[in-house]
Amino acid sequence: MREPICLSVAERLYGLSLIWQEANYNFAFFNRVPDLDWDACYREYMSQIISVEDLYTYYKLLSKFTAHLKDGHTLVVPPKSLHLSLDRPKLMLMNIANTPVVTNASCAVGNKIPIGSELLAVDGIEAKEYLALHVIPVVCETTYHRRLDHATARLLLGYQGSEVHCKFHTPSGNSVEIDLLRNRRINTDPWLRPPGLPDKWEFMYFDEWFFNEAPFTAFEFSILEGNVAYIALNSFMDPTIVTSFTEKLPTIRECSGLILDLRKNHGGNDAIGYSIASHFLRQPTEILLVRSPKHIASHKASDASQTRRMHEESWGNIQPSQEILPLPTVMLTDSETGSAAEDFIMALQSGKGEVTRIGRGTAGSTGQPLIQALPGGGKLAICTIQMPWPEEVWDKGIEPHIYVEPAIEDVLQNEDRILKMAMRFLLSH
Repeated sequence: MREPICLSVAERLYGLSLIWQEANYNFAFFNRVPDLDWDACYREYMSQIISVEDLYTYYKLLSKFTAHLKDGHTLVVPPKSLHLSLDRPKLMLMNIANTPVVTNASCAVGNKIPIGSELLAVDGIEAKEYLALHVIPVVCETTYHRRLDHATARLLLGYQGSEVHCKFHTPSGNSVEIDLLRNRRINTDPWLRPPGLPDKWEFMYFDEWFFNEAPFTAFEFSILEGNVAYIALNSFMDPTIVTSFTEKLPTIRECSGLILDLRKNHGGNDAIGYSIASHFLRQPTEILLVRSPKHIASHKASDASQTRRMHEESWGNIQPSQEILPLPTVMLTDSETGSAAEDFIMALQSGKGEVTRIGRGTAGSTGQPLIQALPGGGKLAICTIQMPWPEEVWDKGIEPHIYVEPAIEDVLQNEDRILKMAMRFLLSH
């Protein structure tokens, strides 16, 4: 059931105006959207905001407005009450080769829509067109591949208890149409496959992460075939990750190789990542010079072209640890590898860490967001700093040395193609 808008017209306009103002003064990446007329965009959204009738549509419009900035650290988070009123059917969708593919489902849904089915249409609209029209425009991401992965995960999101009509193509070649109930949070029917923590077959979108709805283990360790150590660093939010890593150093030293899995790491605290990165550096990293918007009113008064000035400051560098790990090391990356996890990768690159990256390009987004409260209980984040990354990182993410794209066959067989490639690489070197 749609929640009626409880905000006055003035409050609605204030929320839009706050986004416009904070971005105008503090957004660090207007240079990446040179064709965006931010003032004209603001004026365009005013009439839509005034006429909106429910809170969900209001926040979708705020997100759509913010998404014009094309930055993964500049976004709108809905109020928790609104977030909890939304749901998806009990199935997982993942972008596989630019196609929404079912990677898991409840037993009841899976009996009709098996794992590996391709989503063809949503409410009578071809799936890719539905994504382009209704989902991608409200997703705030920097790179296209991350935006598409994120949008696919929330493709069937809507009010809890509502139905969505879907058409699928099953692995056996059948075409199936079905009305799916959005009740994932309250549906007790078991999954066909027990979900992982985190789950490798579903993108965790930001609202889930923000409201702690996607449980995950921050640190995982195991010994694989050939005495290869495997470590999943699924977050840099928890400082105990450093302790867990340090405790495993003696065991890792006895291994033939190491796999660092950062595919589910959305970021966190740079200091946590840098503490681990120091064990792979062959030399100190370069001085990290970050840039942030600077506004000086008198400069603008004397020269109106000086509206986008930047302040540069040093954030120091990272020294190699006294305990360097000399063994062959592979790092696994994907579009969910973002923010502090990408700063971790760039630190390794700067400090000549000998690590081979395998998988897909990373998110292409890092920064320090300014957080502001929005009318109705939501939050606004505006990215305030530019990290000194090469320009191509903002376009494609940090690209792997060996590119590996998951396929539908991997979904059907529940196999990890990227991990298998890493094992082959280490066992052959």
